[in-house]
Amino acid sequence: MAFKLILIFILLFLVACSQEITNFEECEAAGNLVKESYPRQCRANGQIFVEEINETDEQFNQPKSPKIPSPQPPPPSSTPVPVPTPQTGCNNIEVAAIKLIYTDYSPGNLIGKINSVLQDYPSVDLIVTPEYTLYGWGPNQAQNYKRDPVIINCDRGQCTLTSIGTAKSDAIVDTVDVLKSTARQNQVNIVLGTVASRRTILERDITLNTQLIIDRQGNVIAEHLAAKKYDFFADPYISCQNHPPICQEIYDQSLNTVQAFTLSNRDNINFKIALVICGEMIDTGYADKLANEGVDIVVNSNFDQDCSWDNETKAIFAGHPVPQGSTGCWPEIIQQVINIYDNKRLIKDNSYLLVSDGLTGAAGIIPFRRTPQEDLELGSDYVYGVIKVGDSCSG
Repeated sequence: MAFKLILIFILLFLVACSQEITNFEECEAAGNLVKESYPRQCRANGQIFVEEINETDEQFNQPKSPKIPSPQPPPPSSTPVPVPTPQTGCNNIEVAAIKLIYTDYSPGNLIGKINSVLQDYPSVDLIVTPEYTLYGWGPNQAQNYKRDPVIINCDRGQCTLTSIGTAKSDAIVDTVDVLKSTARQNQVNIVLGTVASRRTILERDITLNTQLIIDRQGNVIAEHLAAKKYDFFADPYISCQNHPPICQEIYDQSLNTVQAFTLSNRDNINFKIALVICGEMIDTGYADKLANEGVDIVVNSNFDQDCSWDNETKAIFAGHPVPQGSTGCWPEIIQQVINIYDNKRLIKDNSYLLVSDGLTGAAGIIPFRRTPQEDLELGSDYVYGVIKVGDSCSG
């Protein structure tokens, strides 16, 4: 009898182990542990499955305006967000850059990595994601990016995203809504890079690469268009040589979105950031728009193989002089950036570059000048650090 019971137990164990799990629902049904994040996550057989937040099929097939996830935040008119006042002294700000390579791009993977940061460091103040985060990259991807943009409308510090009616455009709007809820529930600022936004310029539909700021109240408060003089996503792409009027107008409209933004953390400590997308970091027109701003953090959503951001960050935080004695981007790129930004007074002595790179899956926290003494973690999902901001921080 005992032998039969053991045999039955073994058979049941083998059946359970051999059960293939392909999604969140199957993982939960199999009795695996579910983490009560938003969205929820379930781990089985060494994999993490993220719950998909879907609307009804009827809603999914209709072009729609952006929705606010429940619970809804109070309308800005009834509960105005306090405007941070300039801080004195030297304050700690917790930042994280997501490590996500383009071959793994998906809304679920992005949300999972952001939740990983929040689980490990629930008091993080600012998170940045790579360029093209929600679209991936590969053959014909430029055309795919152009095919599934969203419409972004910003008015007095409040931006809305509207789908153009395709399934992918719907999914982008839905994902941004999830991240708005995540930001609000966790009191974290998120710089989302990047989404494709459609604009009509000189009677032609143009797709522009766009960063978004989601503040800790869960509002999309700003967009930033890449300051470039072409539409890479057109087929063929619009070059300045062949289309100078459109090219210049694209650049001018992009520069109109370049500005410094003041954010705050849950302790109402404020810090000033500038958004940058990939190579515009060395654009002089971009730097001119930010002259005399003295930002604390330059936040870069990147897609470039020039820099080994992880190794740079590790070496610098280990005490290597900056920029001497380091490798990779030093001094070719970063020193060029420092020279441009110094001339424009765009950065301060204790300013940082926070970068997330989708081409290499790397991320970094790079001080422009000082050798940092703060905390650092180089994880598989993110790079996390505590940096000091404020006019009285010493080098």
